[in-house]
Amino acid sequence: LSISENNKNTIGLSYTRLIFIFSPDVTFKSVNYNHYFNGLNKKGWFLGASLALVEREEGGGFGGFEESEEETEFLLSYGYVF
Repeated sequence: LSISENNKNTIGLSYTRLIFIFSPDVTFKSVNYNHYFNGLNKKGWFLGASLALVEREEGGGFGGFEESEEETEFLLSYGYVF
């Protein structure tokens, strides 16, 4: 969702689940903000920040999980849009 007239700032929500066979699964639920220096639809660099609720399941593989651990993490991201 673009939050500025020049399409340089966006906010969003994301849900990511990483599923592993031999280790605990990890789930990310986050709120994201990104700033595109040249605009969202143009080539150039971007810088972003996210506040994420991370849930890690504890236990063995193949569905043998018994407990989960949750924590809040702050993430930074940057990249180039081609």
